[in-house]
Amino acid sequence: MLYAFTDESYSSRQYFQAAFIINESVLPQIEDLRKELLEQVRMLGIAGNIEFHGHSLMNAKDEWWPLSGQFHLRMEIFKSFMSLLSQIDGSLLIEGINITDLREQNILLFSPHGKTTKELIHAIDQFAGLHHENVQIYSDKISKEDRKRIKLDKVNEEFQPRWIESINYVESSEYFGVQIADMCIYLYRRLMDHKETNRKTRLMIEELWGMLEPVYEGN
Repeated sequence: MLYAFTDESYSSRQYFQAAFIINESVLPQIEDLRKELLEQVRMLGIAGNIEFHGHSLMNAKDEWWPLSGQFHLRMEIFKSFMSLLSQIDGSLLIEGINITDLREQNILLFSPHGKTTKELIHAIDQFAGLHHENVQIYSDKISKEDRKRIKLDKVNEEFQPRWIESINYVESSEYFGVQIADMCIYLYRRLMDHKETNRKTRLMIEELWGMLEPVYEGN
């Protein structure tokens, strides 16, 4: 059995979604990774079962506010996260759309979330087929309206998934795999969409993304 954890990151210009896919046998390693990272941040004075969210960590928001004004420490946490993740036997799939181009062509007739979700589900199904394994998908909770748009039996008129066993909408706080997808897709959007004004920050983002090369499928 495969497990695919998904989340999104977007701006007014682009919308991306990622799936981090692992075999069931890797789940204990994911839990070990979570515990190790929590211990590292605890030593920095941030205790509790905090969530790893790319935007919050990068900007010292929410539970990460104690690291405000400490950009170097926040980058060190990112580095540790990506370095440890690169050692996990997993695969990262990414789908996205350019909202600006579609808006300029007056063809933005769909929900960016719904569109990228359908494409990501298709990619996950193909990935599972290549490995001859069924897959369960765990995604961060979304609105009931969006959920209705992307029911499993209505992914689109031309595609019926063969290998997807279920799609589950869950609280990211309870599924570290979803947090992994969040961290990865935030970093990808930051690399592809964000106009960095600070050269040092840009180089740091490129270095962090480079650490994910072992798991990124480049679909």
